[in-house]
Amino acid sequence: MMTTLRSERITNNPRKASSKSPGRSRGLHSRNSTGRAAQRHHAAVISSPVAGTTTARARKSSPLVLSSPLLSSSLDVASGDDWSQYSGDQQSEVECLSRLREYCKLFQIPASDSLIFRFACFYDFDYEEIRKALKNKDYTNPYLSFDKMDDAMVKQFQTGMLIPLPKMRTKKQKSQVIYARPARYVKSPEAFDDLLKQLCFLLNDLSRSAQQCRHGVSLLINLKGYSRKNVDVENSIRLVQLIQSHLVPTKIEMVIFVDTTTMSSKVWQNSISPLLSPVEEKKIHFAKQDDLFRYLMPSYEKFLPDEMAEGWKNTTDLIDNYVDRKIRIEKEQREQEQQAEQQQPEQEQ
Repeated sequence: MMTTLRSERITNNPRKASSKSPGRSRGLHSRNSTGRAAQRHHAAVISSPVAGTTTARARKSSPLVLSSPLLSSSLDVASGDDWSQYSGDQQSEVECLSRLREYCKLFQIPASDSLIFRFACFYDFDYEEIRKALKNKDYTNPYLSFDKMDDAMVKQFQTGMLIPLPKMRTKKQKSQVIYARPARYVKSPEAFDDLLKQLCFLLNDLSRSAQQCRHGVSLLINLKGYSRKNVDVENSIRLVQLIQSHLVPTKIEMVIFVDTTTMSSKVWQNSISPLLSPVEEKKIHFAKQDDLFRYLMPSYEKFLPDEMAEGWKNTTDLIDNYVDRKIRIEKEQREQEQQAEQQQPEQEQ
């Protein structure tokens, strides 16, 4: 059985340390330098820009629900294949999905309905853009397969570089939030590829429901402590290029940089900013911690890591609770699959 790595609890906000109740001894550990071999880039990436900007994203959510895992074989709809109940923009979405189903069936494309729906949201239900992505076999993108909390992924989460914030949403887009701490990045041959896999894992995990696919993900990047030892310009450029080339079909709605440092400003101005398209540049925001109310939901402080000035949540608890929950869910899924396999011979008899 896989064991989640634990280490001494770290509280990065001394002001709050005394007010915390004692808990399990857990915390962020340093990165093991002996990682697995780096995953190479996938050969086919989507090269066309996202079609549409505001009109499709402003649509009301339809009753379509993705209750199954990422690559499941069915998309639950309120009344099966009876689309007559839908009207207006929702009806156009349903028609787009129906055409895509037929297209995949005609050309024997093994893309599940849930994955088709994810591509549809990513391309704002632009049929031609989605069809082009399916034709290019982007559904075979290996980054889509990063959805297992194995030992290597557990270790990567325990570095604390990327942390999902449950229940946190942005103010306008209502998108989910991933917290990032680049100061914990230590450059090594394996570090960037492990970080890339973790990012894909999170984007895949936060794209399992219809609502998640529609609202996308935002990044809250805490630059406090970022210095020369954390600089990895080459891979930072590579990451931006991969995200803009549609690493996985998940919308990045907004990126908020908090507490920029002199070094991070130099890297941004000289290397990153010139790579951004005008559309992507509008998604970037620089803010101080006391300005986050402009971007995040009311009472956002309750869901922030306590290493930020206004945060209430213990940082290591956020990591460990997420990892434990994913391990538990995957275990339950394996048990259900095994039970189904055992029942099948009995039914055949």
